[in-house]
Formats: sequence, C-alpha cells, structure tokens
Amino acid sequence: MWPWALSAVGICAMWLAGSKRWQGWVVGIGCESLWCVYAVRTDQPGFILGALAYSSVYVRNLWRWRYGA
Repeated sequence: MWPWALSAVGICAMWLAGSKRWQGWVVGIGCESLWCVYAVRTDQPGFILGALAYSSVYVRNLWRWRYGA
C-alpha cells in the first residue's frame, strides 16, 4: 500500500508545481522523506538514494521559485 500512496502524493506534488504553486515542491520534499522511511522499513536502501536525488531537485526548484535564480 505504501508505494501506491506515496506515488499518489508525488503525483499531487507534480500537479501543484505544474499549476505554478510553490507548495508543490514542499509536498514533494515531504513525500521523499516518507520514501526514505519506506526504504528503511522494507530494507530497500536503493530507494534512499533516489529519494535524496529527488529531494535535491525539489529543494533547488523551491529555492528558485521563491527567491529567483
């Protein structure tokens, strides 16, 4: 169930960001932290690397969105 729920939240984050709402990036960051929890609980450390990569993109985009280039 976790992957389905987390995927749905990630899609909502992209939808918000695509609708020019900076909150989408915040939702995305929160979702990636939950992917890390999922990775630890299910002993799938590969997900952590992916979550960190996505989080860095979300943080970058949030920063650019809120404070410019």
